[in-house]
Amino acid sequence: MLKWRTIHTPHFSIHYYEGEEAVAQKLAPIGEEVFEILSKKFDIPSPAKTEVLVLNNKDVADEKTTTIPYNMIVIQAASPAVDNFFGDYDSWLKMLFVHEYTHILHLTDTRKPATILKPILGSLDNPNRLTPDWVTEGLAAYFETVQTKRGIGRSSLADMILRTAILHDQFLALNQVSVKRLGQSGWMIPTIYGVGFWQYLADTYGEEKLLEFSHQVGRSLWFYSFNAQAKKVFISAEGRGKKLSELWEDWKESLQKKYWAAKARMEPAGLREGELFLQPKAGESFSLPTLSPDGKTLVYLASSIHHPFELRVRDLERAQEKILLKKEEVQQISFSPDGEKILVSLIIPYWGFYKFLVSY
Repeated sequence: MLKWRTIHTPHFSIHYYEGEEAVAQKLAPIGEEVFEILSKKFDIPSPAKTEVLVLNNKDVADEKTTTIPYNMIVIQAASPAVDNFFGDYDSWLKMLFVHEYTHILHLTDTRKPATILKPILGSLDNPNRLTPDWVTEGLAAYFETVQTKRGIGRSSLADMILRTAILHDQFLALNQVSVKRLGQSGWMIPTIYGVGFWQYLADTYGEEKLLEFSHQVGRSLWFYSFNAQAKKVFISAEGRGKKLSELWEDWKESLQKKYWAAKARMEPAGLREGELFLQPKAGESFSLPTLSPDGKTLVYLASSIHHPFELRVRDLERAQEKILLKKEEVQQISFSPDGEKILVSLIIPYWGFYKFLVSY
């Protein structure tokens, strides 16, 4: 049976079981440091105490935040792999806690007159909970970036996705970003676009306007009136309030100038664009391309809305291909030094543990 312990700080109760003392003890001062910074920014001097649950029952980085029925953050002690969106960090615990505690303060940022519904709705009286993912996740990613030395806002992988979208005329409209998309990075699209948009707004209008937008949404009894609240906050040089869709187009225009200028600077030096090697079918995406030591074999993971995960092996000389594994969401692929064996690691669904397979 697990023996649970709790560390109490002025604003957090950190619960952990034996064996996770080091993580909990490290998290306690981080939590108070983050509180001092973010509570002032959100102008919430006395938010409700937050329960923090530290677990280590998975091999993957994972976290959850809720404000119903009370403020709670659940943290997995495992750090993320370096080759994903969350792998760009200097202090994983601090970046994670900034991100999750931003959710707490943002989602509970309810002000008068909306607070008149509190006796009826209780913790459900949070208008900011109704904002789309690009708002909530983008804002949390923004603060994780500005309050640490890394974060998704500085990720070269996220920047690549925006740059590619601009240069190939595939930049998503605001209404498209509000929905998670299919594909290897599709689930991160609201965060990637959201953090970029908030960074643009902070640079253009000032960070305080991001927080003012949160306050305006949190005090309005006109739920879902995001454009109306934006027009009160983001004022043009001519004195006209701008809708979110207008601000989005402004941001897109700034990215076009940035990325096309960067391409123009690189082209005289001999910019080369790669040729498409494998063409995914509709609804399909490829990831984890891994070459054998002799360069004759390619292994990669295929995912699709039409078929389960497939780990494919392609003979590059013969242009022949076979499926090595099915229904396994592989995380990493490597070859033995002689190229005769393929080692893959993957997460066991629902349990969250790694398992390793060797194929000959």
